[in-house]
Amino acid sequence: MSNNTRAVFLPTNVTQATTVLYGSSLYLIGGSNNDVGPLDTTFKLDLTQSFDVASAKMEKLAKMPTPLAMGLAGFSADGGKKILVTAGQTYRDAQSGQYAHNVRGVFEYSVAENSWVAATDFTGNQVPDSDLKWGSIEGVVDMAALPANRAQRVFLIGGSNSTKTELGDVRQIQFKGAGAERFTEIPTDPMPSARLAGLLLRLNSTHLFYSGGYIGEDNRLNDWWTKDLKTNKWVQGQGKMKLGRYAHSGVYVDNRFVLISGGQKAGGEAILLECIDLHTGRVSAVQSTLAATESGTPSTMPPKQLMWHSSALAGRDQLLLLGGYIDYDTRSKNITHNTRLYVGKLDIKPDTILVTWVPKFSGIPNKPAALGPDAPEEANAVKPQGGIPVWLIVVIVVLAIGTVAAVYAAVVIRRRLRAVKEEAERAALVEQEMGMRDQSTGLPALENLVYEQQKMDNQNK
Repeated sequence: MSNNTRAVFLPTNVTQATTVLYGSSLYLIGGSNNDVGPLDTTFKLDLTQSFDVASAKMEKLAKMPTPLAMGLAGFSADGGKKILVTAGQTYRDAQSGQYAHNVRGVFEYSVAENSWVAATDFTGNQVPDSDLKWGSIEGVVDMAALPANRAQRVFLIGGSNSTKTELGDVRQIQFKGAGAERFTEIPTDPMPSARLAGLLLRLNSTHLFYSGGYIGEDNRLNDWWTKDLKTNKWVQGQGKMKLGRYAHSGVYVDNRFVLISGGQKAGGEAILLECIDLHTGRVSAVQSTLAATESGTPSTMPPKQLMWHSSALAGRDQLLLLGGYIDYDTRSKNITHNTRLYVGKLDIKPDTILVTWVPKFSGIPNKPAALGPDAPEEANAVKPQGGIPVWLIVVIVVLAIGTVAAVYAAVVIRRRLRAVKEEAERAALVEQEMGMRDQSTGLPALENLVYEQQKMDNQNK
């Protein structure tokens, strides 16, 4: 059996949930807990309302057609009126304790009607592996960040099969109306090593982020990668996370940073948050503090050992951590669920992020539940680690052209001024010569020459 934390934000212990930002609401779909295995629950949190963190509770919605942990989410082609969930793991075998892979296909949730349907059944080899375990842990799926023409794709990376062999391949499924086509493998080289329980985060329509995971008994990894979906190329990050992590979570901040949370077992060193700068490749441990409170319920610092939890970014600067475990030791059977909500106020610096844990959540403006506009294939909002972003290259080129033009103009102007000066000096010299007078005649020099010539002509006559 598992233990619980005191404050109850979730009516049910939830880990490994599918996390979706839909308009101004946060959804936790399915998931699992240590008591019963996969869950069929759906929870919702309205982010437009301000509330005390300690007293907040998520609203319980319709049940799924079948329990599902670690499902992958997308949105329907009708503008995203439905949340689509596929892959993941269903019932746990009572004897072996192993979870069975989802073989029922795609599940559709109608937001307007608060209802679930099983949209299609997989047959044959449409699933990657009947025993696929602990593939990529997908971070929050933000509806507004996905263009309509990219919202029907979901990705699965890694995991292990029935022979307990770690997998390193990337698979994609494309939703088509009420059905789905087969999983297709995406060939890439080089790519991250085979692993379980890494973090997969969709940054936008063109790039994925992938980090951590583990190999073998407990070999936790600290590398991170980005994948360009247009070229199918992986690029490994220059820096490394400070500690190896698996079953961790992450959010994409300010179109630049990935804020990693949790993913470490109890005991030993632990760092709750790390910030990865995708512009420079720099990785830094995030400093976090408790907010000073005037009165009422004080803010609470999250435990550093959060695992299998959910995270989301509300607005631009509020980090939410919820669900998961705060003590996960399968050997000693000491497993404690996290039922609290933690809210961190972000202070976004030029090269990192600072976090202050606050006792109150500030409601964000209501935004329509709509997908972003269609994105062209060449859309690219992520810069290669350590490289120079395209927009900065354009700025540099424009400035360089402007500088060259300014230097050329300065040279032309200087030459023109010099020519004008020389012309003025020549004119002054001529005027000076014309203004000189002969001392004997008192006539100007040129006029005196004419006078002398006439004088000589008269003498010769």
